Amino acid sequence: IGREYSCAFWSWQDAMGGPGGAYAWLRQSPALIARDLTHLSVAGYQLSARKFVADTGLTSYVRKR
Repeated sequence: IGREYSCAFWSWQDAMGGPGGAYAWLRQSPALIARDLTHLSVAGYQLSARKFVADTGLTSYVRKR
């Protein structure tokens, strides 16, 4: 629907490596996702946030630490 109406969108699944990517995140050390394959770890949420900012071009809005 987003494409149909020219809406911007971001795919969390694509950012995690596509279908089944959660399994790769689970195998990371430390794991980036819980064994339920739904809830991310703190490191997983942080990585997701960095990917979101980079993929959407919002880097100029993010305060540098």
